[in-house]
Amino acid sequence: MWTQIQDIIQFALTLIISLITLALALIAGDWETAWQQAVNILKAAWEFIKGTLVFYLDLFTGLLSFALGDWVLNWRGDWSVIESIV
Repeated sequence: MWTQIQDIIQFALTLIISLITLALALIAGDWETAWQQAVNILKAAWEFIKGTLVFYLDLFTGLLSFALGDWVLNWRGDWSVIESIV
């Protein structure tokens, strides 16, 4: 959870700094810097999206693993009862 919060803050800071630098570069006519900042914004957005997807996939698989693990334990317990009856 804290990793996701850290990723959000990191992305926000990178975005703000890159947008300010991009705007200043455009005003100054520095096209190379402007282009580099646009690339930085897209890279930061992509890394944030990837990190968010990985976070939620890990969360989902963890919950699924927990639920299935609990189900398997219950099934084994139920099966033991069935075996003892038969």
